[in-house]
Amino acid sequence: MDSGQTTLPIDASGNNVLHVASAKGDLQAVQNLLEGLSPDAINAQNYTGETALFFAAANGHLEIVKLLIAGSNLNLPNQHDATPLFMAAREGHYEIAQILLENGADPSLSNKHAVTPQDIANHNNHKKLALLIASYANKKIYKRSEDVLSKILKKGAKSS
Repeated sequence: MDSGQTTLPIDASGNNVLHVASAKGDLQAVQNLLEGLSPDAINAQNYTGETALFFAAANGHLEIVKLLIAGSNLNLPNQHDATPLFMAAREGHYEIAQILLENGADPSLSNKHAVTPQDIANHNNHKKLALLIASYANKKIYKRSEDVLSKILKKGAKSS
């Protein structure tokens, strides 16, 4: 996926064939399309900002999500600042949320209403999924704290 076709024809909503195949769960079509596409084409957004990964995550197409992850920006928001992780959280797609998180989706991003994926999962009564997202958010906070402490110690501060 280093090089290849950078654009695909779009419909009236700005959806390209990869968006449509990903939304419908057409695994064979997605596999065929990915063979010749650049990362720019994989991350193409429709007129409201959704990507192929966004549609696959929203519609529960785990195998397609797995295919798209390698070339996708996992944190690319739509016009409402929702990411694929938001959609997996809203719809209760635990495995999809897990693979997104394992591959770098940011659990701490919030939308225009200061709502996080964890908030959405809780609101929709996806408690196990909310706990998963919280665990990744806590890991991120812990890692940030470790990084700050490491920088302080490198500059000569003494630990007690």
